[in-house]
Amino acid sequence: MAQHYTPPIEDEKLFVDLRTEAQPVLRPFHRDAPPPLQNERLGQYDRRLTYEVQKYAPNYKEFDLYEAKGDAYKLLKKQIYEDAMREARAPTNIPEGELREVTRFDQSGRPYSLFFGKCSAWMNQFKPDTVKRVAKIRNVDEERGRFTKIG
Repeated sequence: MAQHYTPPIEDEKLFVDLRTEAQPVLRPFHRDAPPPLQNERLGQYDRRLTYEVQKYAPNYKEFDLYEAKGDAYKLLKKQIYEDAMREARAPTNIPEGELREVTRFDQSGRPYSLFFGKCSAWMNQFKPDTVKRVAKIRNVDEERGRFTKIG
């Protein structure tokens, strides 16, 4: 009969703490922090969560998390989480022709939406297919009843 390893309760608390730390960063991107995999170690889970958050941190996409060790990893993780939160509050990585909605809450807890992107993403639907431009302006000379050219 195979024995299954169950982590001690203290380790489970550390896994929950890591997931709780990543959840508010991933939620604005409509993502949930993934649960730990079976037999996954705490360090592996931490790096996997940081890798998920790194996808939304535009200034840290090129960094290899698996090369960072010790205090360098801790500092890099902190900066990645901050950069992803900054991107969640005010998106900068928006494709052309798209608006991104960011839901915020006022002091009394009521939600309100802010939209980020170019105005043309929604205003283009109101533009005519052909654009007409004014070539010249004519003024009516009231005394003579005829048009005079201005300019």
